[in-house]
Amino acid sequence: VTWAANYIKEHSNGTLEIEQRVSIIDENTFEELTSGVSDAYSPCKPHRGDLFDYKSGQEYEYSAQFAGYALGWMQRDGVNSVVVHTLYGKTKTAYAVTITLEEAHKVAKQVFDRIKDTNKKPEPCSYCGWCGKRATCPALNELDITVGKGREDWGLSSYHAKEITEPSEMSKALILCRL
Repeated sequence: VTWAANYIKEHSNGTLEIEQRVSIIDENTFEELTSGVSDAYSPCKPHRGDLFDYKSGQEYEYSAQFAGYALGWMQRDGVNSVVVHTLYGKTKTAYAVTITLEEAHKVAKQVFDRIKDTNKKPEPCSYCGWCGKRATCPALNELDITVGKGREDWGLSSYHAKEITEPSEMSKALILCRL
């Protein structure tokens, strides 16, 4: 973490907003579409800002998350681009990429279009562990049932989280979810 803190000091303008909530606003209705909390942001008006995000573990694809944060900061500050610095503590590796307002809008539109797609079905992926819907996700529940049916001792009275009332049953269900 010290390595990351030193990187941020070196690459910011000295003004930092730490762990601040940032929102993406619909520019037609002025409604908040979504929000998140970015690790650190350094406003560098009038043209751009610097966004810093620390990841302690493996390198994954975070471009949609960062585009969302960047769009929120660009909307708030009226800047045209944000330099996103991704800091991986495990390997002490930093990547910096510039995201323009146009690029951030494009990524946000793609994400929101996928969310609104009524034909889309959930599929298990490497991000399931972070998802707030994992306890009630149909795709994960289907996997749980498949795994659970193969072992009599793992059978549950119900495979829907809202219907499980016994702690021992919920414990089994949570273990099956991780499997």
